[in-house]
Amino acid sequence: PFVVTLGSLTIFSGLAFLIAGGKTLFGGEIPPHFTAFARGGIPLFNSEALTLTLPNLTLVAVIALFLVWFLLQKTVFGRHLYAIGGNEEAAVLAGIQVDRVLIGAFALMGVAVALTGFMTTAYAGASTTTVGDLMELDAIAACVIGGTALRGGRGTVTGVIFGALIMAALLNGMTLLAVAPEVKFIARGAVLALAVWMDVRLGAKD
Repeated sequence: PFVVTLGSLTIFSGLAFLIAGGKTLFGGEIPPHFTAFARGGIPLFNSEALTLTLPNLTLVAVIALFLVWFLLQKTVFGRHLYAIGGNEEAAVLAGIQVDRVLIGAFALMGVAVALTGFMTTAYAGASTTTVGDLMELDAIAACVIGGTALRGGRGTVTGVIFGALIMAALLNGMTLLAVAPEVKFIARGAVLALAVWMDVRLGAKD
């Protein structure tokens, strides 16, 4: 699966570059109501002294997170997914349709990535062929920092949220401090390597 995912990433990156002709897409090429929704919000409180708004992007993220939590914790599919991650051979012997569950998981991951790409493009009002580059590494680091095992069988939505917040704080902090791009790459790689090392150490203790 890892090799196929990596190959697909390269293929679709190339297709995106081919379709866009290597240029930035913006303006009339992106429906304005998409951008309006992504940049809009729901008023929660409004007074002369204070205005509080829930951004639509946050609302979409909360709904997506709740759906994933419900799927993992309250459905047979979620229990099967944990079982397969914990021990695939035992899952097969238990009668779980392993191939069907894994294909379903990959399909749901594709939906999540598509939603992320859509909302990112809509919010920016533009898209380049390099948007999202290296985000896959940030996602892996966030998951592992949040307690998800790379081998499967362990992980929670809450943990991944905290991992993502840590990665976001790191990246935004470096941007605010005007850290050089090459240092950012080194820092992201170091965090990912440290997260994988932690996962291996925790797995050895288990």
